[in-house]
Amino acid sequence: MPLGLSLNTQTGNISGTPSEADTYTFTVQATYDGYISLRQFAMSVSPALEILNSSDLDSGKVGKAYSCTFTTDSTYPAFWSLTDGVLPDGLALTGATLSGTPTTDGTFTFTLS
Repeated sequence: MPLGLSLNTQTGNISGTPSEADTYTFTVQATYDGYISLRQFAMSVSPALEILNSSDLDSGKVGKAYSCTFTTDSTYPAFWSLTDGVLPDGLALTGATLSGTPTTDGTFTFTLS
């Protein structure tokens, strides 16, 4: 199993925080009333992405071009999408870049994943 995870032998639950991104293959053995069963599992662990807060973004200004590109230290490709809220009028998310020219003043709350 990935480093940082453990298997509870009583419940069968896997818990913890994996320390490395990769695909792992492991075999679990279950024993009950003298019977033994083996089953192989595969688990993919994705790399962690940095979480940004509003304080991490520059403030935009109405009528002035704005651009912010989101990055990750992962070697895997990251795909960004708007998952909650509304982007400021005049801005659009294209790939990993939030850009455009804001047309409305205000505070906007949104979540990108």
